[in-house]
Amino acid sequence: MIAHYHLDAVKQIGGAPQKTRSDDGSENSLIEAMHTYLCFTNSGNDNPSDSSFAIGRSTANQRIEAYWSHLVKDGPGWWIHFFKDLRDLNLFNDSDPLHIECIRFCFMQILRKELHQVAELWNEHIISPSKFGNNSGPRGKPDCMFFLPHLYGTENYQINIALDELEEFDDAVMCPADVTDEFNEFATCLMDEFGWQAPSNVKDALDLYINLTKTIQELV
Repeated sequence: MIAHYHLDAVKQIGGAPQKTRSDDGSENSLIEAMHTYLCFTNSGNDNPSDSSFAIGRSTANQRIEAYWSHLVKDGPGWWIHFFKDLRDLNLFNDSDPLHIECIRFCFMQILRKELHQVAELWNEHIISPSKFGNNSGPRGKPDCMFFLPHLYGTENYQINIALDELEEFDDAVMCPADVTDEFNEFATCLMDEFGWQAPSNVKDALDLYINLTKTIQELV
């Protein structure tokens, strides 16, 4: 899953950074192999000992760890408690394939929209210099720093990679579909038959989820 998002980002920008750093989590092992291979075959560097992937302790990433803690508290944390409440109220059974399909069908687009908003806010906020050491480090908006590096006295260190070269990794990092095609077609037919609208907020999604699960359980 994580490798899928990494590959998707490389596809979007048409290349990979010269160096990437992560913690020693098992989910990053595939990213390390994929990133090292792509950089080695596209950088023109014939020295295989020049590693493009560094592994360090997650506790050393104080800035991003602090941001993640804040994000979980104000964003995903709310959703975690929301779905737990549904489970405690016996409205959601996380071992029931029907409930899982309905949850994904009803809530995924709202979740994805919220995550896109989080990404936009991050890319438009101003990064402050580090409070440690000599107060060094980058300062500016991530979007501006990425697309206009010359304004910050630097350059784009991206290694360009052809899209067709990335396609060979699609099977290895395949991301599960939000909803199966069969269920998506079935649920959409039920929405048309009963006049249910696509949800635009959490309340609408919850109403649709309850209606879908109740109706399908009655049919079977």
